[in-house]
Amino acid sequence: MAQRKYMKRQMLLSVGVALGLGFLLYVLLDPDSFVRQMLDPENPAKENGGLLSFVRNYGYWIFIVYIALTAFLLFLENRNPDRTLTWLLVLGLFPVAGLLFYWFVGPNFRYLADKRRFRLPKPPLGALIPPEQLKNSLVADTAALLYRSGGAKLQPKGGARLLIDGTQTYAAMIGAMEAARHSILLESYILADDGVGETFKELLMRKARDGVKVCVIYDAVGSWRIGKRYVRDIREAGGHIFAFLPVSFPMFRGANYRNHRKILVVDNLLGFLGGLNICDDCAGGNIKVGRWRDTHLMIRGGGVAVLRSIFFRDLAVCGAPPEVQAELSRVAQLPPHESSAVMETFLRGEEGEAFARNVLMQIAASGPDTAWDTIQKAFFSMITRATKRVWITTPYMIPGDTLLNALCMAALSGVDVRVLLPGKGDHALVTWASMNCLEELLRAGARVFLYSNDGFVHAKTVTADGSVTAVGTANFDTRSLSINFEVQAFVYDEELTSEAEAMFERDLANAVELTFAVWSRRSLVQRIKENIGKLISPLA
Repeated sequence: MAQRKYMKRQMLLSVGVALGLGFLLYVLLDPDSFVRQMLDPENPAKENGGLLSFVRNYGYWIFIVYIALTAFLLFLENRNPDRTLTWLLVLGLFPVAGLLFYWFVGPNFRYLADKRRFRLPKPPLGALIPPEQLKNSLVADTAALLYRSGGAKLQPKGGARLLIDGTQTYAAMIGAMEAARHSILLESYILADDGVGETFKELLMRKARDGVKVCVIYDAVGSWRIGKRYVRDIREAGGHIFAFLPVSFPMFRGANYRNHRKILVVDNLLGFLGGLNICDDCAGGNIKVGRWRDTHLMIRGGGVAVLRSIFFRDLAVCGAPPEVQAELSRVAQLPPHESSAVMETFLRGEEGEAFARNVLMQIAASGPDTAWDTIQKAFFSMITRATKRVWITTPYMIPGDTLLNALCMAALSGVDVRVLLPGKGDHALVTWASMNCLEELLRAGARVFLYSNDGFVHAKTVTADGSVTAVGTANFDTRSLSINFEVQAFVYDEELTSEAEAMFERDLANAVELTFAVWSRRSLVQRIKENIGKLISPLA
C-alpha cells in the first residue's frame, strides 16, 4: 500500500511539473499568448481563441518540454542503458500513450530500498563465517558476495530436501500445515481459486478455527482471478490475507513490480521456497503446455527464520495493521521445541530422514526492497568462479549482457555449461526473447536442451562444480533478476548438489539437444520473432 501510494504521488508530481513547465514556457515565449488573450476582455481575438488553437500553435513546445522532462526522469533512475533507450523510443513514437504506459509499468523504484520501510537491518560484522574457513573459493566468494550485497547470513547446521513436481511438494506442504500448532505463513505469486487452491484454503480455514495464526500474502497481479469469496472465507475463519500492491486493472498485468516469491513457514520449524505456485497447473498438467515439471526446497534450521523475516517485510508493504504484524510476529517466533507431537512425528518420517545431514546455506532476497540485484550477482559469481560445470534450468532465458557474457566466457574457458529450457513456452513474447541469446551461447560452446514438447519445465535451479546449488523463485531473466521481488536459497553441500545434478540429468533424458548447426539454419520468421522479443526484452 505504501509503495503504491508513493508511485501515485510520484506520477502526479511529474505530470504536474510537466504541465507547469509547459505553461510557464508558453507564457514566457509569447507575449500575445492565449492566456493573455483570454484575460483581456477588450481583445477581439478572444472570440477566436480556445484550447484547440493553443495546442495547434504551441503543441511543438509542449512536446519538447514533455520529452525533455521525461528523459530527465529516465536518466535520473540510473537504469540499464538499453532500457533507457527503449523507453525513450516508446515515449518519442507515442507521446501521450507512451507517457501513460511508462508510468504504469516503467519507473525504476529501486531507490525505495533507502526508504525506512524497505531498509534492511545491517547485520553484525561477526555474523558471517570467515570465507577462509570454507572449502573452496567458489563457495567462499559467493557466500561473501551474498552477505555483503544483501545481508544474507550463512546458516550452518540446517536441513534441506529437494522436492520434485507438484505432487511431492504439495504433499509435504499440506503435511507440515496439518501438523502446525502455532503459525502458518504462506506467500505465493499465484493463489488460484481452483482444485489445489481450494484444498489449501480449506486447510488454512480449519487451522485458523483451531487457533493457529494463519496469514496469507498473494500477489495482486499473479492472483488476479482469486475472487472476493476466497479472501472473505479465510478472513471469516479467523485468518489474515493480504494482496501485494493491488492495481486497478491486474488482468492487463498491472504495475511492473510484482512479488514473485513463494514462501511457506510453519511453526518456525519448517520452511518452503521454490518455483511452485498454488494452482492446478503446477499439480500435474496444463492444457496449453502439458505436464508441469518444477522444483521446490524444504528446509530446517536458521534459514526458516530468514524466510519468516522476508515474509514480514512483505507483510509491511501490504499495509497490514501494526497490531496484526505484532501479533503474528510474536506467535511466529515461539521456540521450535514448543511444536506439537504431530509435527515431531511428521519430521521423524520420510521428511526427517532427508534432514539427517547438516548443510550450509544462505537465503537471499532481491527486488525493489534491496539496494543490489543480489541474486543476479550471486549467479554471476557462481558462473565466473566455476572451473568444471554450470548447469541451469529455467523457464525463461533473458539473462542480459552481464550474465550472457559470463556464460559465454565460462563455456569458452572449457567449463561444461548446460542450459535446460522448455521446448514449448507458455508466453509467446517471452519465449521469443528467450530464443534470442541461444545462438551466442551455442557459438561459445555451451550446450542447450529443450524440454519435451509434452511437458513444461518451470524449475529455477543453478548448480556449479558439484558444490553449490541455487533453488528458488528467480527465473534467469531480467524481470526476475532486476524487477520482481524474489527469494533464492544457495546451498553449499556436495550431497544435495549431487542430487540436483542427477535431477538435471534425468530431465535431459526427456529433452532434445539444440546444436549450433541446426539453430543457425532456423527460418527467417523465427529470426524476426527473436528480434521482436529482443526489442521488448528490456521491458519484459
